[in-house]
Amino acid sequence: QKSRVAGKRVEPLDPEFEKIFDYATDFFRPQLKSHIIKTPTGRGKARTTTEKEVSFWSTSIVKPLVAENLANRKPWFEGFATFFTRKDPANGKPLYPRLFFEKKGLAKMVDSEVWSNAGQEALVRGVQFALKSRFGEISGQFSGNPQGMKNKFQKEFEKWRIQFVSSKTADQFRFAVCDLMSRARGNQQIQENWQSVLPLLSDSSWQHGRDLALLALASYKGKGDKEVIDDKAEASEVEA
Repeated sequence: QKSRVAGKRVEPLDPEFEKIFDYATDFFRPQLKSHIIKTPTGRGKARTTTEKEVSFWSTSIVKPLVAENLANRKPWFEGFATFFTRKDPANGKPLYPRLFFEKKGLAKMVDSEVWSNAGQEALVRGVQFALKSRFGEISGQFSGNPQGMKNKFQKEFEKWRIQFVSSKTADQFRFAVCDLMSRARGNQQIQENWQSVLPLLSDSSWQHGRDLALLALASYKGKGDKEVIDDKAEASEVEA
């Protein structure tokens, strides 16, 4: 079967863009994955289920976006929100669960020198701080009930994912961000960099702010991060 590829002539990148591309190349390598296929057989009391572990190589969906953006001199994260609205061409299912397979790379990316201004990083850190704070409250409420805690973690994560994805205007996005931030006290990143964050909530740049907010969710690490992995994306992971 033939595959189609596109070619693009790219002028030499600025050193800062080259550094970001190097990070992406290092952090988003192909990974060996495995998942369990369950096959039911028989009926009634004779019904049994056999399990078979299947391994496969998973290539990054993030790296091509970063490369395309850098080649066009755009912010490396531009369009990240599209991962949450597109379908996986391989199976027609939502694409975003594949981001859970790239959580480690995304976390390393946001921890690296990839920001062009303080507001970008502050918004990512602020969203993550607020989410961690919410998970801390949930942990206290469901102490002694691990399944209930897991379910609540997942619902909380989905709530903010949907809030950000469904934001179609600057006003809707600003409301979603302020709603989340109001539920977490002591958000130092937002407090100290508020003037730098404001442009990302403006009518002209709110889409970049939404990209960053969803990037913050996808790269979140801390209390509850393992529990929020979508059941459809759940798989054992082996580093390549």
